[in-house]
Amino acid sequence: MLKCSSCCSKDLPCGKDLIVLKKESHVQRLDIMLRVLSIIQQLLQENKHGTKRDIYYMQPSIFLGKGRSSSQRYLHTF
Repeated sequence: MLKCSSCCSKDLPCGKDLIVLKKESHVQRLDIMLRVLSIIQQLLQENKHGTKRDIYYMQPSIFLGKGRSSSQRYLHTF
């Protein structure tokens, strides 16, 4: 997913990686993905289920705002 415009450092101790994101859009995409995964983790821990629509309305600010007009489609990757 972050193939050519990012890199990981292999000089760090085992189990530690440094990710360098060279484009703002990659930072936003990673932010959205981590927040959605956090919501999914919370639902799993509470033994609940949720639809993509439920996730969207739990924190709609994740998907709205400047430069995030197409971020709703990131939900479809899950």
